Amino acid sequence: MKNSPFCFDMRDDCKRDFNLKERKEHIETHRIDWDQPIVNMPFQRRNFFIISLIKSPINFVFLNKQITVQRPVLFISNPLLPFSVHTNNCSQSGYVCLFNQSFINKYFKDTLISKALLFDTEEIPLYDLTGLQLDFISQMFEQMMLDLSSDYLYKFELLQNYLCIMIHYTLSIRNQTFSKLYSGSSRIAFLFKQAMENQFPILSPRQVISLRNPSMYAQHLTIHINHLNAAVRAIFDKTTTQMISERLSNEAEILLSTTDWTVVEIASCLGFEYVTYFNRFFKKQTGWTPVAYRKAHFFFD
Repeated sequence: MKNSPFCFDMRDDCKRDFNLKERKEHIETHRIDWDQPIVNMPFQRRNFFIISLIKSPINFVFLNKQITVQRPVLFISNPLLPFSVHTNNCSQSGYVCLFNQSFINKYFKDTLISKALLFDTEEIPLYDLTGLQLDFISQMFEQMMLDLSSDYLYKFELLQNYLCIMIHYTLSIRNQTFSKLYSGSSRIAFLFKQAMENQFPILSPRQVISLRNPSMYAQHLTIHINHLNAAVRAIFDKTTTQMISERLSNEAEILLSTTDWTVVEIASCLGFEYVTYFNRFFKKQTGWTPVAYRKAHFFFD
């Protein structure tokens, strides 16, 4: 990289520094200007959020999906989403902003960025940009870099506003609005989705989820289960059981492919009393046994 020692996938020592940089309020913004291909980036979760403007061709690897990006995109990722990237060309350009949960808690409490369903694991977080949008967002990143290095007292509030504009853009692509998230069935469906995602990621083999079926979620949200099921069906066009099963299966795939935990430990984390129940569930969801899936998709190093 020509202009900065920063790397898109920071080394462990850099990631520790990032978590401890209170003087920068847990946020970093950089211009991407690399003169070497990206190779051997590990497939894993990160401990920070990412909003990146990518201008050059790049290959993304998500769980069971590989996507080649040929045109400018906005990439938005979160600590729940494991991914890897690599490139064949020798130069990449764009911008990247990294921020962690501390920044979210301090500057986005009860605001759109913490409630939008963008920080998810179920969709590919790549959003095409028109020429005008590319220029506008590029200017925002440049301004964020200037503001971050300035002595302005309220610069982090400014950064919050820039990030919100980018989030609003991606929401407009998905045809969502802030009011829609809080109207009728949408609000109940969102609260269910939020309660489900709050149980993840699983970071330790001793961590066990507490909500495992629709009745538990209904009790947690203090609503009748029929009301919950109707709201989830109306918004997501899936049953509550389907949503839970897909999320458990998704987490199981991540743990099988990125950790060296035993199948018994993973089953326990996901709330299965017996490993045979987990084996049967996973085979039904994916067509693979857990052991076979791990042999075919193991990324742990």
